[in-house]
Amino acid sequence: MKIMARVLGVLSLVILMVAIIACLMARQYKKAYLNEKAARVADAAMTVDLFLTSAQESLLKASLAVNRGNFEEAKDEIVSAKKSMGVFSSLTLPEEMKGTVDFSASITEIETDLVKVNPEVQKKILALAGTITDLLNFSEKK
Repeated sequence: MKIMARVLGVLSLVILMVAIIACLMARQYKKAYLNEKAARVADAAMTVDLFLTSAQESLLKASLAVNRGNFEEAKDEIVSAKKSMGVFSSLTLPEEMKGTVDFSASITEIETDLVKVNPEVQKKILALAGTITDLLNFSEKK
């Protein structure tokens, strides 16, 4: 009986040590996972900021070009903004980061007005730039 009690005591100590080691490993894994997740979120936020800021800058340049009556330069800037927003839309991001704005419809409407040399297009360009500002502000809050 004494031998059996000693074997059970040693076995209990071994199980206790394994449980403690497993808890420490789980804590370390959780910490590494949360750090990696935070790094991915920060990287996604930087990527979003890069493409949206680029698109917004192109839209503002297009608005200035329309203000000066240079519709060809405005068309070039809109193409640049369209590329940036296309890349942004193709990123794999959560829906709340992407927003609910249909960029393609707004860009198509702006391109149509630019072809018609319609000075009122400046309001649409600035409205889209404002929408991008709202999206940038929302993504910074995340």
